[in-house]
Parts: sequence; structure tokens; C-alpha cells
Amino acid sequence: MDIPHNLDLERAVLGALLVDAGAIDEVRDVLAERDFYRLAYQRTWSAACALGARGETVHPFAVSQALASTGHADAMSVAQIAALADGIPRRFDLRDAADRLIDLTERRTLQALCSDVAGSLATTDGAASAAHELIDGATAIVEARAVARGQTLGDVLDATVPQLDEPTHALPTGFEGLDRQGCGLTPGELVLLAARPSVGKTSFALTVALAVARSGVPVVFFSLEMAARVMALRWLAVEAEADLSRLMHRDDAHAIDDATFERIRGASDALHAVPLRLIDAPAIGLADVRRAARAHPGALVVVDYLGLLRPPAWARDYGNRVQEVGALSRGLKAVAHDAGVAVLALSQLSRAPEQRTDKIPQLSDLRDSGSLEQDADQVWLLYRHAVHDEAAAAGDAIVKVGKNRNGPTPTIELIWQPERAAFRQRQLGDGLRVEASATRKAAASFG
Repeated sequence: MDIPHNLDLERAVLGALLVDAGAIDEVRDVLAERDFYRLAYQRTWSAACALGARGETVHPFAVSQALASTGHADAMSVAQIAALADGIPRRFDLRDAADRLIDLTERRTLQALCSDVAGSLATTDGAASAAHELIDGATAIVEARAVARGQTLGDVLDATVPQLDEPTHALPTGFEGLDRQGCGLTPGELVLLAARPSVGKTSFALTVALAVARSGVPVVFFSLEMAARVMALRWLAVEAEADLSRLMHRDDAHAIDDATFERIRGASDALHAVPLRLIDAPAIGLADVRRAARAHPGALVVVDYLGLLRPPAWARDYGNRVQEVGALSRGLKAVAHDAGVAVLALSQLSRAPEQRTDKIPQLSDLRDSGSLEQDADQVWLLYRHAVHDEAAAAGDAIVKVGKNRNGPTPTIELIWQPERAAFRQRQLGDGLRVEASATRKAAASFG
């Protein structure tokens, strides 16, 4: 199989750098070493870039010296470098030539990817894994091209200024304190919801998802742990104000009375109307999330939870959990940006809070990778006091906005309702709590 390349074009691009003193600045941030097929041309390109970065003129002798300084003096002689400029057309379109080299690089990358996928079909992973690998790899190629092209500031301003007299379109969270203080869900952004196990991440996410769906915005909820049927029962319990245990365990000890059953019927009818799609397959990857996001622009995509999401094949090759989690967080951020959706991804915190006197979580408690904090536009940290303090009121909880790239970082007081496995925002009329002063002190120190 022929490998896509064009040595004449590579020589012409390098020669143009010698003919036009300003040419290197035009393409230095566009082309990369890998865009040249021949090794000697790769090293010559890198040498020219090094000269340009230092503000030096790119001429044959200087390029030769730069090659020698990196131990590659044998890559090309001064005469060979000078010969690159021979025959360059007077009106040579350097940017177009750079785009054509990038296209050839993408073809080589895609060819190698297809070869790798063809080889993986012989393994026990099967066709589904190979298909995901191909989709992830091909999408990465397309996204890289989009990044390389970019936009001018003028183009961005032309699109942005006319929208300034329009309201922003943050999606409701179901918690007034978050919405009112600029912590809503915005299409294009990645929000992390993090907590220790059994605190209620899924319950909180279910409330958010239902609030968004009730506003008429589509929601796609990926559940990698909980069956769709169980999620539906949780929503029913909240909507019907029913005891979740009676819906989950229907026996003589948990009988449902007629009045409750009528509320359940009404709740079911109401929930039928909301645009909520549940996907509870266990082996979900970034490609699945990306496909759903592109099918529902402007939607909310929930991933419960990030730790069980299948990383792309290239990240799995490293066998490093930090690399895998970093690839997932960057991938979800890319999905949010490219598809124009809000992504809410659930994540576990490390054991660090349990080893401190102050158990309230911090950003540094995010598990497995610093990329989580870096990639997220917002990080919500969920905490239930009674999980760590037996003296605390069972219902006391908070959600702390640990990071908000474009707004404040408030702490919102919540009430945990165990009979419905749900949270609601604490209101002024909810009365005093056990250890209320200690709770307020902890919340204040958290912010």
C-alpha cells in the first residue's frame, strides 16, 4: 500500500522559507515536523523553526549550523539546503501548500489507524472495540484540523457583539442557588460533579437532569452503573413524593396505598412528556457520548460516571490510569465544545477527605488526574455531613462550587431526603438543624 506523501511539495515549502524572510512566521504555527515525510526534511524544518523562534534569518548556512547544533549535521549539506530554493514559483501559495501537507499527514495517520484497527479485529476485543477505536481516531484527526485553522479575533467579535443584547442560555440545574449565582449549565462547557462514594452523586445528577428536561431541553443520561429501570423509579419517587423503598421492594412490608399509586400514575404521565433519553449500557466510550451529543445539539449530556467510561484506544495503550482519565476529561470537554452541549460528568473523590479533620472536600481531592480540574469549566463538590459525622443532622448537605471558570464559587446548603434518595435546596423555613452552627462553620471554611 502506497503511503501518501509528496516530496516535491515538501521541498517547495522548505525552499519558500529560504526565498521569503517572513515565510517562516506564516506557517511555523501551522505545520509540524510530522507533516514532512522524509526524515531529512523533518529535521530541516525543525532547524528552520528554531531560527525563526530566535528571530534569525532562515538561510542555508544558518540552517546547516542549526542542524549541526542538534547532532543532525548529516541530514542535509549547505549545498542541498540551498538547492531547495531552486525553481520556487514567484507566486507560490505557501499557506495552500501547508494545508496540502497537513492533508497528506491526515491521510497517513488515517491509513495507519485503519491498519491498526484491521489488526485488532483478530483479537478477542471484537468488532465493537475496533469500531470504537476507528471512530475515536478518525474524530481526533478531524478535530486537530479544526484546531489548526482557528479563527481571527475580528470573526469572533462579529459573531459575538450582536448577541450581547440577548440573554444567556444557561440550562437550569433544579437548584435556585446555583442558577441565580451564575453556576448553571452552559452549552459548550464541561461540569464535574464530584463526591466520595454513597454521598449521592447520582441522585443530585438525576435532579439536575429532570430540571433541564422539564425546561424543554433534551437530556441524554449515560448510566454505567445503574439500570434505566432503577433510574426511572427514582424519578417517579421524587415526582410522586413517594417512598423509594416501597417502589423498589414491593412486598407486604412495603405495600403501596391507593393514594400513593394514584400519585405515581400522575407522575408517570408527567414524566412521559419530558425529553429524557437513558442509555444504561456498561461498555460506553467517548465515541458513544460524542455521537449522542451531535444528535442533540444544545442538550445536556450526563455521564455517570467518568471512572467507568471506556478511554480511547491510544490512552489504553499507556496502561496508566492518570493518562486514561486525562484523555477522558479532555475528550468530554471537546465533545461539549464541538457539539454545543453541556456535559455533566460524575467523578469520585480520593480518600484524602477521610484523612483530614475537616472532611469537606477540596479541588485537590479529585481522583486520578489533575486534568479533571484543568479541563472542567465548573467543579461541583457534594458533601453530606452525616456520612462523616454521626452527630450531624441526617439531612444536612452542601454543594460547593469549587471551580467556576466564568463566575463565583458559592456554597449552597441542601437537604438530603433519604426516603426519596433526592436532594433539594434548603429554604429559610426549613428550621434549625442538629449541630447547625458547626455545619455553618464548616461551610464557611469551605468557601
